Amino acid sequence: MKLSVRRAILIYTLIPISLIFLIFAVENIYQTHLDARKRIESHMRDLAYSYANIFNGILYPISSIAKSTANILQIDDRLREPEIYKLLRRHVEDNPIIYGAWVAYAPYQFDKNRQFVGPYIFRDPQRGIVEKDFATYDYTSGEYDFWSKPVAEGKGVWTEPYFAKVGNIMMSSFAVPFYRDGQLLGVAGIDIPLHKVNENIDIPGVKKHQLMVLSSRGNIVLFPQDKYIGNSIFKVIENGYELAMDRPISEQELSKDHKKVYYDLVESMLSGEVGNADLTQVSEQSDFWYFYAPIKTPGWSFAIRVNESEIFSRLYNRLWYSLFFFSLLLILIIHHKV
Repeated sequence: MKLSVRRAILIYTLIPISLIFLIFAVENIYQTHLDARKRIESHMRDLAYSYANIFNGILYPISSIAKSTANILQIDDRLREPEIYKLLRRHVEDNPIIYGAWVAYAPYQFDKNRQFVGPYIFRDPQRGIVEKDFATYDYTSGEYDFWSKPVAEGKGVWTEPYFAKVGNIMMSSFAVPFYRDGQLLGVAGIDIPLHKVNENIDIPGVKKHQLMVLSSRGNIVLFPQDKYIGNSIFKVIENGYELAMDRPISEQELSKDHKKVYYDLVESMLSGEVGNADLTQVSEQSDFWYFYAPIKTPGWSFAIRVNESEIFSRLYNRLWYSLFFFSLLLILIIHHKV
């Protein structure tokens, strides 16, 4: 059976050309998808890095304030308690992000008749700026980070975040030791509420996502759900895994994978890396990525969680539009030739 001229053109010319065109079009769309995905991932990593740097930029001047207090007390041994309280009050009044400023003297170093002396100026939600001596206990016993950590390291350090007794606020303190003639005189410090740091960071498009800050020990410093703040991220992961033990065996295996992926993410964060983790393959319910960067001054880490469907929605829309218009063009060409 002989083919008509039109059908011969369709079979031997148009169809091969269309197939070649289709292959090149699909390859081009796929490459565009990869390039756009890389650009989006790079952009989100840059956002995480920017947030971490701004967070770090807020903490760094706070450490300078504590160091200046230590330098003054180290040089001038004529300052009495009223002058010290005045100095600390200036720090708190001049910087709204500071919760408290304090000095913890080594035993009998400030007054030979008093074992402990601890001038403290802090903000109270009801009473405003308050002055008190907090030295009603032995803070040199080794139980308190704000003393033991800077003394042991011989330099200024950020303490592990903790809940303040007033207002149940997550805080951290920068504490620096000061000496005279090689003798430890005490430790000077600044307390800051960490939610205040977050409030002072304004990067468009970031805060609509879930943010997380981990301390150097893996404790949760900032998180959208308050119930997790102060807990170890490892404990949270472990508890989530234990909750899955009542599920069928197949889901238990999935939970083990889930647990490992989260552990790998946290370990990368705590190692000070900048990067991202794709958690979309963990389970059917997972549709998100983590982008993370280090907060270098205290040795903490920041992460932003983003739904894949949200950040890649424009890209997927473009791909579907491209496929639609290509298919429409192909149908019109074939219809015209036939």
